Amino acid sequence: MQSVYASRRLFPGGFHRPQRLALMIGLGFLLIFLFSWSGIIQTLELATYDLRLWLRGPRPPPPFIVIVAINDESFNALNQNIRTWRRTDYAHLIDTIAAGHPAVVGLDVAWIHASSTPDDDETLAHTLRQTGRVVLASLIERQAGPGYEYDRYAAPIAPLAQGVAGVGLVNLPRDNDGVVRRVNPWQWHNDNWYPAFGYEVARVYLGQPATPFDPAAGPVTLGEHRFNLEDGQDFLINFLGGQATFPTFSMYQVLNGEVSIETFTNKIVLVGFTTSLEQDLHTTAFNHPWGSPELVPGVEIHANVIASLLNGDPIQLVASWFSISLSMAVVGLTGWAFWKLRPVQAMLGVGGVALLYLLGTFLLFGWANLWLPIVAPMGLAALTVAGGLVERVLIEEREKRQLRARFQSFMAPERLMAVLDHWEELLAEERAEISATVLFADIRGFTAATETMTRQGRSGEVIRFLNRYTDAMIEVIFTEHGVLDKMLGDGLLVLFGAPVPVPNHALLAVRAAWRMAALLPKLNEFWPLRDQRPLRIGIGIHSGSMMDGIIGRGRRVEYTVIGDAVNTAARIENYTKEVLARHLAEAGDDGQPGATILLTQATYVQVKDYVHVDSNIPPCRAKGKVDPIPVYRLLGVSVLSEEERGGR
Repeated sequence: MQSVYASRRLFPGGFHRPQRLALMIGLGFLLIFLFSWSGIIQTLELATYDLRLWLRGPRPPPPFIVIVAINDESFNALNQNIRTWRRTDYAHLIDTIAAGHPAVVGLDVAWIHASSTPDDDETLAHTLRQTGRVVLASLIERQAGPGYEYDRYAAPIAPLAQGVAGVGLVNLPRDNDGVVRRVNPWQWHNDNWYPAFGYEVARVYLGQPATPFDPAAGPVTLGEHRFNLEDGQDFLINFLGGQATFPTFSMYQVLNGEVSIETFTNKIVLVGFTTSLEQDLHTTAFNHPWGSPELVPGVEIHANVIASLLNGDPIQLVASWFSISLSMAVVGLTGWAFWKLRPVQAMLGVGGVALLYLLGTFLLFGWANLWLPIVAPMGLAALTVAGGLVERVLIEEREKRQLRARFQSFMAPERLMAVLDHWEELLAEERAEISATVLFADIRGFTAATETMTRQGRSGEVIRFLNRYTDAMIEVIFTEHGVLDKMLGDGLLVLFGAPVPVPNHALLAVRAAWRMAALLPKLNEFWPLRDQRPLRIGIGIHSGSMMDGIIGRGRRVEYTVIGDAVNTAARIENYTKEVLARHLAEAGDDGQPGATILLTQATYVQVKDYVHVDSNIPPCRAKGKVDPIPVYRLLGVSVLSEEERGGR
């Protein structure tokens, strides 16, 4: 089915509809590009990521990770400022943890400067060597101020770094909105690759040797899991929850013996600050979307990184080619919907598909850790819908007004609205036949009368009468819901039951004919030849199957019907001349205006309960017809309106 203003223009000038839709879609892509360039799309997409993570809910942490928190409670319980702790005190803490034979100890404490007491560094270094499987923290420091700027890699001091199993960066990258969602397992800085703290802890836990990172070597393997880290790209942390998701013990509890050393056996033990003064608190993706953000200590974020690596389940973002293809598909399908369907149907269809897609994105996120884009495809769909509505409402309404102006003289307003509402169907070249009734009407002797009056110089009278006659007849036709298909001089072709089917189209046509006949005495007063002969008309009515549709696509556009039923009605109207002549010959001419109205058998059987007829009319032997056509002369109608039907 073609659209109401499909590929061929109904009116010259302006864009074709495909060009208009393409323009709207192009503007949609331009807006999406501008929003992407400005960062708006990314910010909104990140918000949907956080929402999906929150709706998925927390998950149980792995049993092999515990945290020892250097927190405010420890400050108070130990009655000392732990920030000024000597490194011998840290050595005591590590010795206590090591007594439980942990698998790995990860120290999220940056010892990048030598102690003021060199012996303290040696004591701590000895403890680290004795413990063995220890990972220390390193930093990338960036700072700028008036007259200075530096950007450097800050590693633990050499005595400490020499005795440990690994060193990793504890820097946590933030997105533009300040939220931590991802981590770089390997980060490029000043011509060197440096591993992340969580990556190193996972590697040591799995007992894998330290090897330099080579992005060209392919995916990185950690245990049974492979990670595609080409060009040092980051991966999305699969946060298991918010703050205090992992088992956490205060440092003072460990030092005071309140925590059994078996708690650390074969575990990954992370030690780090959880106080606000250390400025290692971060907003993560796992937050209530409409609440105040919860700050999570960096050491807990590292725990989530380690869990994502060891479980092999970081959040996977689909490839960029898939996102682009998806956006193109969304635009194509939405444009197709507005091309082929009505606006309401298109919006319902697009809305239904969008809801299914949204449901799918949330389910895939929860079940498969897959992040499908929402904002770009949904934004494009919304913009395409908006463009389609603008194209329909603003541009096509203008063309509908042109159509309305063209057709309003041929049918009643409600019929015209029906034609416009069904314009798409009427444009279709493959269209099923309809059942309707055709009425032909013609003024008897009008051609001869016109020639006579033209010779007398009275052409203006003919035109004035014809205008009055057609106006009166059209009012009657519209009253009975007819459609004036054609005016050929004094001849009228009228349709009933089209373009919108009605069950009583035959009765509507008969009532219209009877009303037309009732107007003749009044119109006879304006008939220029009333002194020579009265105003008389012939009307032929036939019901049957026919094809209707919009004919023409250029400067001339018409709604019309074609088929044998139309030809039959024309033959019957022409036959009224013989019937009138026979009647005048038998009964004499009373000189009164009137109408000879003939119904075919097909019409009569549908209205016989509402009409009075003369059934003794000889059948019409029409040219091109093998069998004669039975006809009935209409003598009266018992019901002239729906209201009167109930009142009689």
